[in-house]
Order: sequence, then structure tokens, then C-alpha cells
Amino acid sequence: MRKRELYWIFAVCVLMLSSCLGDTNTRITVGLQEAVYQINPARGFVLKDGRLIYSSQINSVNADHGDCFLVEYSFDTSNPELQASDSLEVELLGQPVPIPLWPLDQATLVDTILTDEQYISTIRTRTPYIKGCLFLWTEMKEPESQVDSLVMSYDPDELYTEAEGIRQYNLYLRAVRKSVEENDTIPVTMVHTDAFVIEDFFNKALEIENTHNSEELNIAVNYASGHNKDTTAVNWSRSSLIKFKLNTTSGKWELD
Repeated sequence: MRKRELYWIFAVCVLMLSSCLGDTNTRITVGLQEAVYQINPARGFVLKDGRLIYSSQINSVNADHGDCFLVEYSFDTSNPELQASDSLEVELLGQPVPIPLWPLDQATLVDTILTDEQYISTIRTRTPYIKGCLFLWTEMKEPESQVDSLVMSYDPDELYTEAEGIRQYNLYLRAVRKSVEENDTIPVTMVHTDAFVIEDFFNKALEIENTHNSEELNIAVNYASGHNKDTTAVNWSRSSLIKFKLNTTSGKWELD
């Protein structure tokens, strides 16, 4: 069963439980969720399951179509929209948090260490893909005041690697220090949330998988996690595979 169906079934179950306990409060609060802001065809935030949430508070959001955010909200589980449409009226809790949105470069892979290169400790498994944007949660050891620029690329001449008949489409992620406060020198574990426009890359991978009549698409994010002993090249680590599967009922590709 798809995660989207499980999510809304959970909401209905909570409502039924509340009714059994005599609790008339049917609102659920949802913690920070990745979302893409859209203006057309309807104004609101698109979530990872494709649902559009909207609110009377949306007019206070200063954003352009396609901007990325973390949003926290609450909704009424008795709202008939839950079953009748792909949109839902919610109450926004606090201001949506803007997320940096980075482009995707085409470049032949090089291992040379970049000026002011920063190394990524890990990429968490929370990797939603929404309207062409891939969201990543990365961990880095760095001063708290440090500001980094992220660079994501793919090699157009080697879009994927293959093992045992399974194609793995590769993205490459690096970080470069842009600024840091002068007296801030103690590294701490920092968690960053960023989004990357990978729609063209995804569509190219999708075209290949469709020609093979495949029902699965795998993407790996390779990231610079350190350097070799003589500091002449970076060492690469790899994220967990980001897996998409074809829903044979709807004909749509969905994050597994």
C-alpha cells in the first residue's frame, strides 16, 4: 500500500479513536514537512504525496512559484477534502521556513579538491522529491556561523552505473565554505536542509527506464566526505539509494 494511503488512513483512525473516547477535537498537527510553493494553477504548498495544502494565511507568504520551504500545519480530520480531492485546507503554524534551492550542473566528474572544500559527514535517509526538487538533509562538522555553497552535478557521459542488471543513476554533491565569523573556530555537528532542481536529470533517467520497461528507478547521491592520504583528491561516500517505483494502477512514478 502506498505511503500516501497509509498516512490518510492513519488520520481517519485517529478521528475514530477520538470519537470513541468522546473527544470532539478532530485536529491533527503535522511537524515540519518539505514543500514546494506554487501559485498556479492553485496557490498553496505541494507536499511529498502530491497533495496541495492551502490556507487563508497564504497571503502573508513572500515567495515565488517553485520556492522550497519547511511547513508546519494542522488540519481537521473531518474535512471531506481528505477523501474527495488532492487539496486540503490547513492552518499554518508559524512562518514557513525557506529552504535554499540549488541548480544541477552537468560536469565530468573530477576528484580534485576544491578551494575551501568542506566535507559532508552523511546524508540522512529523508529524501522527498517534490515537483522536480530533491530535498536532502545533510550533516557537516563545521563552526555554527559558517555559510556554505552546495554544488550538485551529474556526468552526462555516464548517467548511471550498472551492476547485476540494475541501473543506478548518480548525482554528485560537494560543499564549499563561503563565510564564517572570525572568532568562530569550534566545529559542531550542523544539520542542513537544502533542495536541488533535478527534474531534467530525473526525466532523462525515467526515459531510459521506460525504454527497458522497468518499474523501478534508483538514484544515488555521491558526496565528498574526506580526502586521500596525500590530500590530492576527495574520497566519495554514497547515500542510501533513493528508490522510485511505477504505480501500475495510476501509471505514475512514486517515491518508494
